Amino acid sequence: MGGQTYYGDTQFSLDYYRVGMSKLHRFNDRGKWVVSGAIAEDGMVQIHGDPAATYLYIGNVLARIQVDSARNKYQLVAAAQSGLPGIFLDTGGSRASWVPEMRLDSIGDIISAARKRLGYSAVTSDMSQGLMSTMDKQTYCYMRQYARQMIAFDNAHIRNAPVQYRDRLIDAHIWRHGYPYDRLLLGMRARAERTALPLGIVQFDPFQGMATVAPRREGGINVGAVLQNDQLYYPQRQRTPDEQQLLDQWKALNTTDENILRGQANEKMYQALLENDGYRIIPGGTYGGGQNGFDLVFKGPADDVYVLEVKHAKSGSTSMAKVNPDYQMEDGWVARVLSRLDANDPGAGQVVEEALRRQRLFKVIGATLPDGKLVLFKIDMSAVRA
Repeated sequence: MGGQTYYGDTQFSLDYYRVGMSKLHRFNDRGKWVVSGAIAEDGMVQIHGDPAATYLYIGNVLARIQVDSARNKYQLVAAAQSGLPGIFLDTGGSRASWVPEMRLDSIGDIISAARKRLGYSAVTSDMSQGLMSTMDKQTYCYMRQYARQMIAFDNAHIRNAPVQYRDRLIDAHIWRHGYPYDRLLLGMRARAERTALPLGIVQFDPFQGMATVAPRREGGINVGAVLQNDQLYYPQRQRTPDEQQLLDQWKALNTTDENILRGQANEKMYQALLENDGYRIIPGGTYGGGQNGFDLVFKGPADDVYVLEVKHAKSGSTSMAKVNPDYQMEDGWVARVLSRLDANDPGAGQVVEEALRRQRLFKVIGATLPDGKLVLFKIDMSAVRA
């Protein structure tokens, strides 16, 4: 980088991020070994010095990155001699994965349809210029998630891949082939007009277009960091009256003396949210009189299977408990729960067992903040033992 050689820890991996292993070193002009940069958790390689510089691995190529001041967004810098414009970047399938931004200057019809579906028809701002408004961010998030879902659904090798590889395959597809704008327009127009989707267009499911969060070693999750990136969490919306009633009931419970009741009230809030958004709750998945097992099992509109673990995120963080020998939501823990389900389980057990066997089980955390805000995000537990 810049004619200088930098050295990092051979055990460092973005998949198993540890701050202590992220530093970069070099020999200075006096031959002294000095810290000269670091790799951030979002994958950006930050080099100290004058001038400071930022790089990112795109495939196997180390590319120069800059922040566009007008849009406050990362941009891949083209070689000076090429005369080409830079490429704006979006978070891909994980916090440390990046993909090109959608072509906002040439998909006006898609943007208009998305705005209509979300109730933002009066908004006419140019999303490709300057900072996005809150409504434009929500619109773009909607388009991006639907496009990513379509890529996975329309390509059999991605659709049938194990869950842990799926996001990377979607990202690779975007770099090679771009976004499915024609099909996205068909889906967006049908949803905007609330008519039947054209044949072959998948029903929208935000979870299928979201990135996946990797808990830190020992199962810790910084929910505050998740909320800083709208690609990492389920879209927020205003509560319905029945959801507000459940929130009020949850708030009325004592936080220390009624943990069981408060936990049950917490689960009810997520069940209502998901049911109101069109997800199908699969009954069962518990044992010990309903006190143990999966908090919730549900299916999406395209029949994808999800297991939900509900948590209270005190101080903006939460963690997966270790239930020897596995952490919650690891495959071993899921299998252990399945082996203990009530004999008359009404259906969730069979659905989860089949999805786990096919490596198509999606794991979701519902982390409730102290003010009652519900934060839903997908997780990959691979990093907890790194």
